[in-house]
Amino acid sequence: MVTNLVDNALKYAASQVEVSLRAEEGQALLRASDDGPGIPPEERAALFAFGTQSVDAKPGSGLGLQSAHRVALTHGGRIWAEESTWGGAALHASLPLAEEEEPPAAG
Repeated sequence: MVTNLVDNALKYAASQVEVSLRAEEGQALLRASDDGPGIPPEERAALFAFGTQSVDAKPGSGLGLQSAHRVALTHGGRIWAEESTWGGAALHASLPLAEEEEPPAAG
């Protein structure tokens, strides 16, 4: 999933890509942003559906983001697209963090 989001940013970036990962409110939040052409708002939801590609898609199988979406859903997370601060795409994924287990009591 991480590779798919980062590869997409690298494929469409004009010159800048930023990748961040942080923990917040029990979730791991990944963001891959670029300064490329962006994704029109009306195409963002369909971006993650199998068998669809953007009108401006570059060569590729078209399965990377769909696979990332499936991984996120399988693990109780989600994935979505927004506009980056540079006007390109910002792809986000969230996954629930595992709860820490208490070590067994010595005894």
